Amino acid sequence: MSLEKARESALLAIEVYNKPAVTFRTGGFVTLMAIAWTSLFHALFFRAETKPYYRKDGSTRFVRVDGDYKHWELGECITQHYGGITCAERANLELIRQLRNKVEHRAMPEIDAAVFGECQACVLNLEELLVREFGEKYSLNSYLTFPLRISRNVPAPALRPTAEGKRVLEFVEQFRAALSTDIATDQRYCFQVYLVPRLGNHPTADTVAVEFVHYDPSRPAEMAQYEKVTALIKERQVLVVNLGHHKASEVKRLMIEMGHIDFTQNQHTRAWKHYGVRPGKGSADPAKCVAEYCVYDAVHQDYVYTDEWLRRLDAAWRNPKEREAIAATK
Repeated sequence: MSLEKARESALLAIEVYNKPAVTFRTGGFVTLMAIAWTSLFHALFFRAETKPYYRKDGSTRFVRVDGDYKHWELGECITQHYGGITCAERANLELIRQLRNKVEHRAMPEIDAAVFGECQACVLNLEELLVREFGEKYSLNSYLTFPLRISRNVPAPALRPTAEGKRVLEFVEQFRAALSTDIATDQRYCFQVYLVPRLGNHPTADTVAVEFVHYDPSRPAEMAQYEKVTALIKERQVLVVNLGHHKASEVKRLMIEMGHIDFTQNQHTRAWKHYGVRPGKGSADPAKCVAEYCVYDAVHQDYVYTDEWLRRLDAAWRNPKEREAIAATK
């Protein structure tokens, strides 16, 4: 049971992280991955005939909560599994555990980009331990695909950090600063890659579109070639107008993708009128918008809408009373 629970929780964590328009991305991921790792450790302990239960002080009897044995939580599992060993995998798990405690009850999309590398390493570390200890048949890899992207660039955080978000980001930076250089730069602590376009017009049956090449210090000559490739990548900053904003037609498309298949352009018009998000057509002051939701594009003389507006609409469409009020708006 513990092993299946570990696999299911890890797959759910990855599914949550890769879903578009999810604001509880990191919180959902670290919560589910903490369950996955705890369950995997329990499976290892049971196999070794060690019962992962807390004992009463000064007694051989186990603590019970509501009639069930009190299992070791992730922090205790880490201590029992690694003992006095300090390594990149342990550091990664400690960060994930502490992040879980800080963000499991809060949606903080502003921290997603900051901890992507640690989240990716957490998955790879679990997969490695799972396969090494229990065999290929328990691998997660056959269930996963490389996530599709709509940009060639990794997006910068789109939202201004909240006060709570700033505190979490400060915690992450402090945690990293306390690590040794060897651990901080280890891919098992934080997985970082370059995505380099593969050139060539004649793919074969063996060709894959994306291939991860792990850094292996035991092969210095080969790794030096990859260093030359990454040296060719030059950062280029291009001014992008209306980044993170959507035209009305795109709002409709995204709402349908989020499951609101009956959402129409007319309903969107009624929604922005209902909430007073922007002035109507022909207004003397077309730029008088609620900036959180809408921006007037003076060049094209139209309006674009924010991600926050999408989240507001999504919530409204899940509330029958709000939908009714919007439908009644003229």
